[in-house]
Amino acid sequence: MGNALRKRQSPACQTTTQTISFVYDPSRVVLPTSGPNKGSPIPAPPRALIENMCNGIEKLSGSPSQNITLEMADDAAQIKNRNAICPSGSCDSVWQDYVKKYYPSGLPDGAKEAILTVKSLQCDEFPFARSKEGGNPSNGVSFCVPGSETGWQGGTMSWYFSPENPKRIRIAEKFVVEIVGWNCTTQQPNSNVTSRLLLRKRAVSDLPTSINIVGAEMYRSFDPTNPKNKLLVMPLGDLTAGSYSIALNATGSLTTSLIDYVGTEYTTTFSGKTLSFKLTQDVFAASLIGNTTDEAVQVMYQLKEAAAPRLGVEGRWVGIGLTAALVLLFL
Repeated sequence: MGNALRKRQSPACQTTTQTISFVYDPSRVVLPTSGPNKGSPIPAPPRALIENMCNGIEKLSGSPSQNITLEMADDAAQIKNRNAICPSGSCDSVWQDYVKKYYPSGLPDGAKEAILTVKSLQCDEFPFARSKEGGNPSNGVSFCVPGSETGWQGGTMSWYFSPENPKRIRIAEKFVVEIVGWNCTTQQPNSNVTSRLLLRKRAVSDLPTSINIVGAEMYRSFDPTNPKNKLLVMPLGDLTAGSYSIALNATGSLTTSLIDYVGTEYTTTFSGKTLSFKLTQDVFAASLIGNTTDEAVQVMYQLKEAAAPRLGVEGRWVGIGLTAALVLLFL
């Protein structure tokens, strides 16, 4: 594997801005791996999550706005807030609602598996459970979105809360959430935001259990300070406390982190081609994320639980082969 996978390195220290910008990326797509649309790009920008954030900003502040100020909460408050707004199983039976809203003309064959990745949608709430303002249904909103979108959200937030960041946002400190490229009043992309959709097809891998993704499926409007930096999201779903390993096989340059939907980063260790980690509590909407400036990255991963199978936080069994193997091909 060489240097293809390595522990995420600390980027250069940022200025003390305390503003987290979520930049709408209209270019992201998914590619079905079966059916008549096999290998053909289907638009899948993070619209559901961005809309939900805008709705939450309006409900909390009383009027539409592109930004809002929140206050960092502690870990105990985060768990309490999450359970109040997004109880376990809240997204188990809402797939048709999502399709009706975002694909009113019908979902192309094969797109469901490419969009979901981890069997069900993930609950997204705003204000974040990680904020003091979260956890109050009368002041906040929730909506079920694909796991890749919660992974994008967590990946955007992670550095601002990372212990490795000397200027990180700490408990009881205020921070600003900013929506960029999307108009929260009209709930439409800004007129100057254009798609960079890569329409080139590619052959699906011959691995029978894999899901395949090309470079267009990365989030490119991810790091406003470095337009070349792209975010690769590998959703893992909701995980119960326990020990896990992820079998990884990669080529190219990729730095990886294990995060949840609000950017909390969890400690991992590498040994050979295996990433291992232990969770002391249930983690919601977990993702393995990778930062890269490359266009030629290939990754295959598979999550396994080391302990005996048990009922997961979504009410589904987790165990060996928790998620299907994924192959990510970037052309």
